[in-house]
Amino acid sequence: MWGLEHVKTDPTEAMNAINAVAPTGVLKGAKMPGGAGEYGDHAPVAVMLADLVEGILVKNVDATAKAVENAVRNGNGLKDLPKEGKYPSTINGEESPFASLLAYKARPLNGIWATAPYLHNGAVPTLYDLLLPEEERPQTFTVGRMEFDPVKVGFVHAADDAQAPFVYDTTLPGNLNTGHNFTSKLTEDERWALVEYLKTL
Repeated sequence: MWGLEHVKTDPTEAMNAINAVAPTGVLKGAKMPGGAGEYGDHAPVAVMLADLVEGILVKNVDATAKAVENAVRNGNGLKDLPKEGKYPSTINGEESPFASLLAYKARPLNGIWATAPYLHNGAVPTLYDLLLPEEERPQTFTVGRMEFDPVKVGFVHAADDAQAPFVYDTTLPGNLNTGHNFTSKLTEDERWALVEYLKTL
């Protein structure tokens, strides 16, 4: 997991995880965690989810303890396991239990050639395009065709393609194709060499 400040990809999905608010339903009037009062008509989804999970674990304390015991006995640890990656711990400078939601998982590269489009929001159509500087990546491209591009590694796409039913616009909120810009200083030969390597994984 890597914080938004490290990957610099579109933050919308992560921000939605902590900013989404929904009707409280059966929780209305119940006490909120941490002595924050009672639930009203609406509350942050992250708070309600954490509260419900904690309630289930506490209500079923025997089953929870047994599950932990089995995990430890089977070598799965669960004790003092550090989080891996660059998890954030603060939101707007303040410690928050939900700060770790402001991060995206660094996925394994095995089989990366078969998982287009790229970035967590599918904003880059091919591996070659992902290795370009942000400003050179396609701003719009068609989606909906399943024809594989074995050269650039991804889906065949074009800015205007009558055979593809949708156009992906990276200028819209949630669709940004930014981030992972560490390859922007590669030469063109180095970029193509990296594409060829990624095909082998």
